[in-house]
Formats: sequence, C-alpha cells, structure tokens
Amino acid sequence: MIKHGSKFIRLSAVFYAALDIFGHPTLHIDITIKNIRHVVIYEIGHTPVCTTEIMTFASMKDLFAANNTSLLGLSVDSNTSHIAWTRDMAKYSWKNINNPMITFPIIADDFGNVARMYGMLMPSVSSTKTVRTVFIVDGEGMIRAILVYPLTTGRNMQVVTRA
Repeated sequence: MIKHGSKFIRLSAVFYAALDIFGHPTLHIDITIKNIRHVVIYEIGHTPVCTTEIMTFASMKDLFAANNTSLLGLSVDSNTSHIAWTRDMAKYSWKNINNPMITFPIIADDFGNVARMYGMLMPSVSSTKTVRTVFIVDGEGMIRAILVYPLTTGRNMQVVTRA
C-alpha cells in the first residue's frame, strides 16, 4: 500500500536533491519563486514510458511557458545517468517528436530522500522503484495537486496540463 497523497496538498513543497543535468549543484531546490507555477515530474530514467513522457514534456515547453509554468524533473537515478539519458533522447523520434532537447532540469534524488518524504516508493515491487508522480506547485510554493501513476502506466498529458 502506498502512503501518499492528500496529506501533502496545501503544504509547502520542499524538494532536496544534488545535481541537475546541467551540472548545477543544488542541495535544496527552492521552487518558491513567486508567481511561477511548477510541474515537478518524478521519473525513473531510461524506461520506455519515462523516456517518451520526458520527450513529450520537452515538446510542450512553449505551452507550459505560456502558462507561466516551469518544469522540473526528479529521479532516483544518478546525475551521470540523467546526462546519458538526455543525450540519448536527443537522438530519438517518437510520434511527432524528433530529436528533443531537454531544456528543463532533471535532478538526481540519488538517496531517495524525496521519494521517501513523499511516500513514492513501492516496497511490494522494489526498494528503489517509485510510482510516477507529478506535483503541481503554485506560485507561492504550495502543492496544489499530486497525480500518481503506477510504473506500468504512462501519464495523461491532458490531465497534467489541465491541473
């Protein structure tokens, strides 16, 4: 059973991590920048579902920017793995998305601190695999919605953009 969800809604969002794919050392991700909404995407790198989701999010960057919304990726994979993953994605094509450039940060949650804090681990499946989660964070840094998907199910991008 996953202990997750509504207890975090309306709480201040805090995401601790290490490095992003651009090499920015970040021990604490401050997403409380005023007046900008954030979509925080928790992924498991290098899986087909996560790869196509990140590619889709990257292709929607203008839509998110037009809605004053930034994207931030998080994963239990290492920063080195994320860098290799984004380089690989730049060579891929999927549906109408060709050679996407990932321009939003993907942060390494190497020790699973964020995953544990927000109850995203699936102990019945693995001690390190997490559910796919999207956090919608408002311009005041408050979590307004949490969308949770199992490992085997891709996210519905229409739901994410409506949130």
